Amino acid sequence: MSSVQRLTFVDKPLSIPRLSSNVPHVLLLQIPMRSPRPLRHGVTLLELLVVLLLMALSAAIVLPALLPPATALEVPGAAALAHARRSAIRRGESLRFQLATDGVWALASLHDGNLVDSGRVVARSQGSDSVMALNVLINPLGSCLPVATDSALAMFDPLACAWRTVDTP
Repeated sequence: MSSVQRLTFVDKPLSIPRLSSNVPHVLLLQIPMRSPRPLRHGVTLLELLVVLLLMALSAAIVLPALLPPATALEVPGAAALAHARRSAIRRGESLRFQLATDGVWALASLHDGNLVDSGRVVARSQGSDSVMALNVLINPLGSCLPVATDSALAMFDPLACAWRTVDTP
């Protein structure tokens, strides 16, 4: 007889818990996990730059709506006309605004003809900044209706109730 050694292996049953009786056995491998990252306190430079960029973009969008237009005071008499519009809206009545070429303006009530306000526009220099005569009716909603045709009306926009500005190159 030959001497053959017989090796015997002891089979141990695997003890894997079942989730339910209907779920087949699934062998889950254990993956070694890294230690969790330590908690950070504060913000990174990248996060700070992103926040500043978003604030700058929102300010660039919102600020032009909040600031008064720069062209409102370029034409002599524009401030007086804006004052007349605010007065008509505040009083809730139609007013007549008259601006003479010498810079004197008057605001009178259409109902009884009483003078509401008056003043003088100071022209910065002679030439392109000289005062143009204007005669308009302003209703309580703030819209304007030119009364007389004049050379000033060619540069007056009744829808905006303001002078058109001509951009010079």
